[in-house]
Amino acid sequence: GLEPEVRLSFQDNYPAMATRALELEGADTVHFLARIGGELVGYQSFVRCGGRLSCLSGVFDRTRVSTYHAYETIVLASVDYAAARGVRRIDYGPVVNPTKAKLMTHFVPTELR
Repeated sequence: GLEPEVRLSFQDNYPAMATRALELEGADTVHFLARIGGELVGYQSFVRCGGRLSCLSGVFDRTRVSTYHAYETIVLASVDYAAARGVRRIDYGPVVNPTKAKLMTHFVPTELR
């Protein structure tokens, strides 16, 4: 199970989100997978709309002592992907942990009601 540092209402739905997102296939759907020793330790899925990648969902295995910079690797891979394809903006979705917060350039204020 995943134990996020901040509990949000959608986090109980992570297994279903991951399954559904990774089943999506199409020219506008992009998946980045992080593996350690061949084992999946995280992913981030996006939909491409023009010059933008927008987060569909993503999650990392927080039961491990370390995911060996899996999130950083996915951020770099998505930036490389974007640069090679003329994508000018990447939205990574909600920030619910300090690792992700340190990697983001700015934040869009939101409210959870």
